[in-house]
Amino acid sequence: MATGGTGQVSLSWNAVAGATSYSLYRTVKSGFEPAKASVTGITGTSYTDTGLNDGTTYYYRVVAVNGSGASGFSTEAHAATPGNNPDPAQFSFETDTHSWTPNGDQISGVATSTAQHFAGKQSMAVNFSGTSAGTSSVDMNGAVVLPGTTVTFHVWIPAGSKITAVEPYLQDYNWGWASNPSSSFTAGAWNTLTLTVPSTSITPLNRLGLRFTTSAAWTGTVYVDAIDWTAP
Repeated sequence: MATGGTGQVSLSWNAVAGATSYSLYRTVKSGFEPAKASVTGITGTSYTDTGLNDGTTYYYRVVAVNGSGASGFSTEAHAATPGNNPDPAQFSFETDTHSWTPNGDQISGVATSTAQHFAGKQSMAVNFSGTSAGTSSVDMNGAVVLPGTTVTFHVWIPAGSKITAVEPYLQDYNWGWASNPSSSFTAGAWNTLTLTVPSTSITPLNRLGLRFTTSAAWTGTVYVDAIDWTAP
């Protein structure tokens, strides 16, 4: 059971025999569980999830845990917080990475982070630990973006990074490709990059993402937030 309140959702569930604790998985997409639990070590059968965005529907599943491991996921419950969502972007990364995945040797992984945010409370941290120069990317599949639409990306690049270019790109299921590489950006600030979907593209897209080029080995974090588009 889930009940929404101002900036929070109150949850309760039935006890599972033999469970010593419970883990809570939170997302803003029904039917999708993040790779890692949002909250672990809950010893009771209720929990209040706080610090949430206004005007947002959150989806939850509970997993029971004991010395033998974890159970399967519970039935999904959901609730909405009142008010207006301060970050209505398609991909705001307020709860999870929304199936965005890293590709290439330079990027070690992605995760949500409160260290930087363009809007809302957090963004997607893209963690670099490359041992040489190269090109790596983060992307997702299945985005429903109509031809002629302009997709906007917000990217924060730290000072002193070895990143020399950032390239928004897309590929449809007919292998149609489009990109808009940029080597002009401001370090230590949010940069706005755009990509217009060609009129010949087929939706949903096979891939929508960002490609990063580094000039040398580099360890650090780039942040991505508020990826959004409006149909033409």
